[in-house]
Amino acid sequence: MTARIERIWPDPAEQLHDDELMDAVDHEAVRLNFVSSIDGAATRDGRSGGLGGPADKRYFDLLRRVADVVVVGAGTVRTEGYGPMIVDRPRRGQPVFAIVSRSLDLDPASPIFTKA
Repeated sequence: MTARIERIWPDPAEQLHDDELMDAVDHEAVRLNFVSSIDGAATRDGRSGGLGGPADKRYFDLLRRVADVVVVGAGTVRTEGYGPMIVDRPRRGQPVFAIVSRSLDLDPASPIFTKA
C-alpha cells in the first residue's frame, strides 16, 4: 500500500497520487527537503531516518525523480549506512549524491561507492 499523503493548502485534497504531487513541484528549482521533529531536532536516537514515516519516504523518493544532484552530509552517510541511490526515471539516468564532508572521513569500501 502506498503511504497516504494529503494536501491541506492551498487546495485541500486527500490520498494524492504521485502525478498529482509532482505537478506541484517546480522541476527547474533548487529544493530543500528534510524531516524534523516538532522541537526542531533533525535526528532521533542519532539517526535522521528515525523521524520520518512512510509518507516522508514516499515524498523524498518522488523529489529524487526530478533531482540531478542530492546533497547529503557525510555523517548521515556513515550513520544511516547509505548505499547507492536507485530512482525510477528511465530516460534521465540516476541522480548523483554530493557528499558534504569537513574531514573526508569516508570509507571507500562503503556501498555508496562500491555499489553505485
